[in-house]
Amino acid sequence: MERPTVIPVDNETKSSISRTTAEGRLLTYEMTVLQQPVRARACGQGAKSSADRRPVDPPPIVELRIFEGSGGDRADDLTFTMHANYFLFATLEAARPIAHGRVSAERHTPPVLTGTPVAGMVYLDRPNAAGYFIFPDLSVRHEGNYRLSFSLYEELKNVKDEDKMPEEPD
Repeated sequence: MERPTVIPVDNETKSSISRTTAEGRLLTYEMTVLQQPVRARACGQGAKSSADRRPVDPPPIVELRIFEGSGGDRADDLTFTMHANYFLFATLEAARPIAHGRVSAERHTPPVLTGTPVAGMVYLDRPNAAGYFIFPDLSVRHEGNYRLSFSLYEELKNVKDEDKMPEEPD
């Protein structure tokens, strides 16, 4: 299985990526984090942790819009007309990468993010006509500085919307 592409962006609340379909259409996907938690209370782990678990507040909300074309060439907003299923997967990362020195073996650490890390897209017309992913049930187990990272997955229903295959040299 191929690892998802990471999109480096200057503004961590917005990102976009483009791809070409089998029919040669250029599709641009724009994701914007509209609402994200700044602080959350650690819920710990153990027998009492599930009873004391508090979701991050406010819950993360991510907007997805799909356009044909890129940059100023955007002719059509295809968000409501794409025949596909979309879901977004949330992961928790350390706010800053930690240098491990000479230790090469990774220690097994329990998951820090608990709750439901996957959200399906819902189509809403407010605040903008777009697709939205809402994560109302995410909690953090351990105290620390973290950042949420999101991975978009697309299940296409039409063969014509699949990626253009690279041409083989003769």
